[in-house]
Amino acid sequence: MDPQSENWRHLTSLLVPLHPDPQDLARRLLRRFGSLAALTAASDEAVRSSALDGEAWPEAFLCIRKLMQEGMRERVLRSPLTKARAELEKYLIMAIGALRHERMVVFFGDTQGNLISEDVLAEGSDANLSISTRALAARAMCLDARYIVLAHNHPSGIAEPSAADIETTVAIATLCRQLGIVLLDHLIVTRTETASCADRGLL
Repeated sequence: MDPQSENWRHLTSLLVPLHPDPQDLARRLLRRFGSLAALTAASDEAVRSSALDGEAWPEAFLCIRKLMQEGMRERVLRSPLTKARAELEKYLIMAIGALRHERMVVFFGDTQGNLISEDVLAEGSDANLSISTRALAARAMCLDARYIVLAHNHPSGIAEPSAADIETTVAIATLCRQLGIVLLDHLIVTRTETASCADRGLL
């Protein structure tokens, strides 16, 4: 079965209470964004700009999407970062996996590993993701964080750390050791999978 057709059917079902012709709207959205994953990760402005004159579905759709993302994030909150890798990976795939630009996020954990903050550390193009280790250190110290997980997406769809990713990971891992903080992992995220720098021995 064509997965895109199945995605269209699922999206159509979701849109039934939001639009008089949910099948047509589902086709329009998948045609514009290219995939269900990209629609899930699209900005609020991009979703709103997809509406034709007089259509009011975007706000309800955005509320539903927000609830789904918060549900995934709630699973991460329930477990320490040291034990929540599977939940964290699913959340990251939904939250940043389909973005068309790179976004670096950082999760800070307390002495028990419980999540105390999720921050966007940097955003940019594939070749221009500028990471401020100084800002990361300042934020960690402000929160009195003891654990950190880094994650960023690869719009290319290739879930392997680049040479620049490896260099950044090593630099941040060194900084964390100096501050008495444990860098648990740096995850590379795509629409369908993640790759772990910890699993590759880069920490």
